[in-house]
Amino acid sequence: MSNEAEKRAMAQLEPGRARAEAGDRTGAEEALSAAEAAAHDIHNQEKAATFQKIAEALIGVGAIAKANAVLAAARRATKGMRDGWLKLITCQSLAETLHRIGEVEKAKATVTAARSVARRIALSVGDADSEYRSVAETQVRVGDLGGARKTTDKDIVGWYLRAEVWLLIACARAMAGEIAEAEALVAAAEALGEAERSKASNEDELAYSDTDPAYEALAAAKLLAGDIAAAQAAAQKIEGTAARDRARHSIAVVRDGGPAHQ
Repeated sequence: MSNEAEKRAMAQLEPGRARAEAGDRTGAEEALSAAEAAAHDIHNQEKAATFQKIAEALIGVGAIAKANAVLAAARRATKGMRDGWLKLITCQSLAETLHRIGEVEKAKATVTAARSVARRIALSVGDADSEYRSVAETQVRVGDLGGARKTTDKDIVGWYLRAEVWLLIACARAMAGEIAEAEALVAAAEALGEAERSKASNEDELAYSDTDPAYEALAAAKLLAGDIAAAQAAAQKIEGTAARDRARHSIAVVRDGGPAHQ
């Protein structure tokens, strides 16, 4: 029954997508509604993913309210998923789709559910740093920077991954104009890296997170705030030639009286 339902859903989903691409919103919605009806009878790991595919197609034709309802069904379907890794990926993907249509709080709640899944994986296999990093990165993408910091600080054990996510959060903070918070995260990542590198016993342990994206974002944020000197100071810390040149070019254009994109 479940496999047949999945086949019926997919048989309607593809024509729905085709009609959406052709600009036939009415035809697309009719086909996608039929796909949704069939998807309710799916009782395997593919149920939530099928609902999400339908929702994505509905978003494509601008049927946001219908897509939201289908995404709600997808979220409910994840509760019955037994494969932890598949459930983790599905929850994260759903969170990003919800964020894209403006359902910010639902997106945050869904990625919080993903964090709980990562915790169960950790209890099962003993190490879930990669899963926690993935959750934290999704939290950044859906705008839950506080949640990302909580996941990073409480759950990620490896210093390299922790520093990496701190720098990702720093980029987001800088782009949001939260310069002090961004600077504090970059400083924390650098301090952690230096402390760990001083303890390293061989070159393989000297890997260190790339701070260039964070400093480039800081330079841009400070430039937008009109603080050219601070932007220059941030750009000076960028090690990569291309990134440093980009930052310096933007600073020079603004300093000389024109918008940075000219």
